[in-house]
Amino acid sequence: MPYDILQLNDMLVPELVDIANELKIKDTKSLDKQKLIYKILDQQALNESGDTAADE
Repeated sequence: MPYDILQLNDMLVPELVDIANELKIKDTKSLDKQKLIYKILDQQALNESGDTAADE
């Protein structure tokens, strides 16, 4: 299930790092909370666009 920005903002950094690791985002330790949130949102969007292309 994709997360939205409000859900991500309510999470603690360790939770965000876990999600980022699931999405195979690298170098999460060097990111602050907001950058981590935007990386997660970006990766989710890329994953969804890839899923859509595979369905066509």
